[in-house]
Amino acid sequence: MKKLKFGRYRVEQLTFNQEDDFYDEESIKISMGSHVELIDEESAVVSIICGLESEDEKFNLFIRVSGEFLVEDDGSTENITGITNEMLLRRNSISILFPYVRSAVSQVTSIGYNAPIVLPPINVLEFIDKSKEEEPEK
Repeated sequence: MKKLKFGRYRVEQLTFNQEDDFYDEESIKISMGSHVELIDEESAVVSIICGLESEDEKFNLFIRVSGEFLVEDDGSTENITGITNEMLLRRNSISILFPYVRSAVSQVTSIGYNAPIVLPPINVLEFIDKSKEEEPEK
């Protein structure tokens, strides 16, 4: 059976700006994307890119979190038909990495005097379908 191993993650880029008179969390727009760089048939570096910006431009946050993933075979004869290494690397890695993005956004935004911003949970399959593998604008 194939297993996805999560090596490590890192915050590759983070920018944050919040002006003193920013109070309207309702005006924040969230844009997200992903990038999967296949190293070989069994490994990849996966990135989630997230941008948050208020309509009045008094708040913005940009973060890129990347993780290293490896598909391993545990040696058992049990295999699920139709599951490829690429599918594991593209789909499951996003599911594993997203909580780290969500946590980092909450931690950074809690530093100021406003309540932390908590990203809503995502439907990973829908996210992958919509993701154009492009970074949101800063």
